Amino acid sequence: MLLKLRKSSTIPGDAKAEVAFDEVGTLFGVSSVVQLRKLITGFGVDFNERVRQLAEFRKAQEVDRATEREYFSAPGRR
Repeated sequence: MLLKLRKSSTIPGDAKAEVAFDEVGTLFGVSSVVQLRKLITGFGVDFNERVRQLAEFRKAQEVDRATEREYFSAPGRR
């Protein structure tokens, strides 16, 4: 619904905004932009916490000493 609304060239912008606001409110159970912002922020925090707990993610964050030294060395000494 929202994608169709966005792509429509026949619906005026003001009408799109009202319909989109109603649709988002229904989809996510919010009645204001503040509530939607809190919902999205909470989702981001929860997602970040879950990803950081994954062994694969933690492994990908490991850096060996040589790479660390190279990264933090003075630009002229590389």
